[in-house]
Amino acid sequence: MGSIVVCLATDAPLLPHQCTRLAQRASLGLARTGGGNEDHISELFLAATEAVEEAIINALLASDTAEGNGRAVPGLDAEALLKALRRAGWPGEQR
Repeated sequence: MGSIVVCLATDAPLLPHQCTRLAQRASLGLARTGGGNEDHISELFLAATEAVEEAIINALLASDTAEGNGRAVPGLDAEALLKALRRAGWPGEQR
């Protein structure tokens, strides 16, 4: 089965507890289930969420045809992925 590893990096001058809070936002890029807080680093939290989301989409589009057990699954077509994301209510182009 697949795995997802998220690594966030920034040169923003953050304190250790802020780095922890920022790292916790990585999961939001997977599900887009929440938004930023109303504090001074909300924009950074949103950026972390969007960076993870974009990285996942980029990885999906970089896929090649997978073959095994007598079957082949073609890599994703960019237009097909975009249509599927739009049908699912993805807000990506509205930002």
